Amino acid sequence: MVEDVVLKFKDLHEQLVVAPSSTSYNKLITYCCDSFKVHVALDIVDHMCEAGLALSIEMLHSILRASEESFEFHL
Repeated sequence: MVEDVVLKFKDLHEQLVVAPSSTSYNKLITYCCDSFKVHVALDIVDHMCEAGLALSIEMLHSILRASEESFEFHL
C-alpha cells in the first residue's frame, strides 16, 4: 500500500510537470515511517537529495525511530 502511494505521488508530479517540494517529501516520509516502511522512506530521501533538497533533522529522527521500532537495522 505504501509503495502504491509513492508511485501515485511520482506519477502525479510527472503528469503535472511539477517538482515535489520538501514539504511533500516530508509528508511522504512521515507516512512511510508511520507504516514502518523504512527502505521506502530512504528511497524518498535519495530522490530528495537528487533534487537538491535537504533532509530535516526531524525527518532523520523519524526514519531512525521507525527503524528502531520495526527492528529494521540493515539499511
